[in-house]
Amino acid sequence: MQRKRRKPPPASQSVAGPKPRFPPALGVAVAVLSVSFAAPLFALANAPAVTASFWRLAIACLLLLPFSRHAWAAWGSYSGRDWWVLAAAGTALAAHFALWVTSLQYTTIAASTTLVTLQAVFVALGGHYLLKDRLAGRNWIGVAIAFAGSATIAWGDRGGAAANPLLGDILALAAGLGSAAYFLIGRRLRATRGLVEYVLPVYAFAALALLGALPIVGQPLFALGTPLDCLAWLGANGTFLVFVLLAAVPMLGGHTVANWTVKYLPAHTVATWILLEPVGAALLAWGIACIAQVPSMWTVAGGLLVLGGAALTMPKKAGAATEPAG
Repeated sequence: MQRKRRKPPPASQSVAGPKPRFPPALGVAVAVLSVSFAAPLFALANAPAVTASFWRLAIACLLLLPFSRHAWAAWGSYSGRDWWVLAAAGTALAAHFALWVTSLQYTTIAASTTLVTLQAVFVALGGHYLLKDRLAGRNWIGVAIAFAGSATIAWGDRGGAAANPLLGDILALAAGLGSAAYFLIGRRLRATRGLVEYVLPVYAFAALALLGALPIVGQPLFALGTPLDCLAWLGANGTFLVFVLLAAVPMLGGHTVANWTVKYLPAHTVATWILLEPVGAALLAWGIACIAQVPSMWTVAGGLLVLGGAALTMPKKAGAATEPAG
């Protein structure tokens, strides 16, 4: 008697790889909390945008070097195309940082972080059409609700005392486009690359791009200035201390941890959860006395919408992801 051949399971039901030791969902939570510190720390540094972004990335590379021992052999096997893709990802990340940090000079922390995290919409669309991270109906609803929450926060902040809200909003939105490009490139690379093996070259390319941009935008490399009042007693040392914190907390604890989740959660899921960053950043900016930006009712209402929308994007089963904006 001839045995019936068993049909292979659909791709969505394929056997998953080994489970990570650290829960990916908890990794996303750590990334959201860590990246929420980015905007308040940049405000504390009170340094030129491209200068601050360069030092943040350069110090992050130095902090990652001790963990790169096993990555050297892999880098030696990279093709020319691999390096070009890494350079493209790094350039997109550099553009994201330069535009976003500049936007903080013109609009409020809540408005800027909200608009830049609209990259979730771009990531969801790119993942759906380019990476086959198909969105279900509930995912689309979640993205739409989160987008509405982000728009609510930004709209409420238009009445604030920002220097030039419209310019700041445009810069933050452009930064979101750069972030989305970086996420989508990273989603493909991280599927087959180790964490440090991937992020260290990308951060290095981003730092080099920003270093090259310094003379173009007329910003200094070493003129660090004086941080805000609560750190002014440290002088330029206070600014450098903030740069180290930027590298350690939002860069390594935020971007790098979120990059680790790329293999385990869909890109649109992580990107939409990162929409919670404006809520965390606004609360931190409220709590730090020398920043003291009090969230409005618009921020509170928008934050609740963001939370509800983010919940709707969570998958019932772990799939494959991306990372934060700040």
